[in-house]
Amino acid sequence: MLAQLVGAAVGGLLIVLVFGQDGADMGLGMTSLSDGVSFGQGIVIEALGTFLLMFTIMAVDVDSRAPAGWAGFLIGLAVAAEILLIGPQTGGAVNPARTFGPDLAAAIFGGDVKWGQSVVYWIGPLLGAMVAALLYDFVAETRAAGVAEDVASMPASDGDA
Repeated sequence: MLAQLVGAAVGGLLIVLVFGQDGADMGLGMTSLSDGVSFGQGIVIEALGTFLLMFTIMAVDVDSRAPAGWAGFLIGLAVAAEILLIGPQTGGAVNPARTFGPDLAAAIFGGDVKWGQSVVYWIGPLLGAMVAALLYDFVAETRAAGVAEDVASMPASDGDA
């Protein structure tokens, strides 16, 4: 987590290095709640976006039963979907570092930072990721147990087939 926060801060600073003060004035890719989106709604929206991403990661990369070679494409597709769905409301961060880095760089270079909203980008993604991982483990273990029971209940073959 610390590496992600440092990397995001360096990324935000690199934007300023490349684009100068214009980069800071443009917002450095900062996230914020859209007009009409409450604090609670922002948490739920970020949790749902992170849930989608984490559940996909669990299904196509972490699970040993996942088909080989598809993880990168399917995770990228999940990221694209979550950005399209929640980006207009919250900026689609789904990772606290994604908000922290640009906010820190903007604060250093005089940008308008809404630090009070940063809690949304910590609580929502952490809740969404935890729920997705726990639910996937429950579903995967239940499925694996059901398959094992099905196999165990199959009649034994006498080898004369």
